[in-house]
Amino acid sequence: MEIKSNRMSISIKKIKMYKRLVIICLATVLSFFSCSKSENDVLQDSLVGTWSLVTIEGGLAQPVTYSKGEIVWFVNFDNNTITIKNSVEHNVGIQQNFSLNHTGVYDFSIITENDNEILVVGERKGTIKKEQGKFIIDYGVAFDDVRYTLIR
Repeated sequence: MEIKSNRMSISIKKIKMYKRLVIICLATVLSFFSCSKSENDVLQDSLVGTWSLVTIEGGLAQPVTYSKGEIVWFVNFDNNTITIKNSVEHNVGIQQNFSLNHTGVYDFSIITENDNEILVVGERKGTIKKEQGKFIIDYGVAFDDVRYTLIR
């Protein structure tokens, strides 16, 4: 009888050991998933800060280029604003207009539509792309609207 009791004791110890091992493995795997940033957090981290608008293309006009620093955007996710400082604007005295890149502070949000990240400012919606250090906002250049290219 003692031998069976001893074997059962060893089996119970093995089962407890395997349970602990499984719990430790699950906890380790779950910790990897819980620590990763969401795609939205990664996008925010990559867009926050100062950008210079260097190209506006599309519509019926030829592309317009600007030197770095002439039209500066500051993207702030703490209060969801884009602050534009435009040193080349000639429309002094008219109402601020985000579409024309007038100096001012504009509220924004980012939404997802059809797996695309969309920048929304007022009624204006543009697809956001990050390519080789560039921040590109496409408002529908294929449909006679414009695309902005910004750099750091």
